[in-house]
Amino acid sequence: VSGSQDGTVRLWDVRTAKAGSQLCFDGKSDAVRDVQVNPFHTSTFASAYENGSVQLWDLRKNGRIRLVNAHQGPVFSVAWHPTQRDLAVSAGRDRCIKVWNMDSESQRPASSVGVSIPKHRLFTDSGVGRVRWRPHAQHHVASAAHLVDFKVHTWDVTSPYIPLASCPGHTDV
Repeated sequence: VSGSQDGTVRLWDVRTAKAGSQLCFDGKSDAVRDVQVNPFHTSTFASAYENGSVQLWDLRKNGRIRLVNAHQGPVFSVAWHPTQRDLAVSAGRDRCIKVWNMDSESQRPASSVGVSIPKHRLFTDSGVGRVRWRPHAQHHVASAAHLVDFKVHTWDVTSPYIPLASCPGHTDV
């Protein structure tokens, strides 16, 4: 699965010699910044967009099943939890990391935009360029800044204001 500046997400089948993508998903949105397949539901994936939205897609339905207005400004990163099947985290330029319940039973129709409420919200000192769940730690995420902070921070999602640890050493983002 790949995302592009043209706002589309494409599914590629590398088992065939055919050069084109098998499926194309158009989020009717700005540029795609990140795409992640759900490790528990391999037919679903989440995509992060320049306009602040996170969209959930289902290959079986060949379309979007959820739209979350996640951030004020671009969403740079999205990641699925390694042990909780419907939990995802997103991060962006708005200096916020948010945890979302993407449970299929709680999903609104794709046309329903409404206000989505994150399960947890973390406040960082700078825009976040990458976020990932910490393996073997249910409530921990690691983040790296998009522009100014050269440290990797580890956060407990239940404690939103101060990182658990900050790892210095890099000289650039």
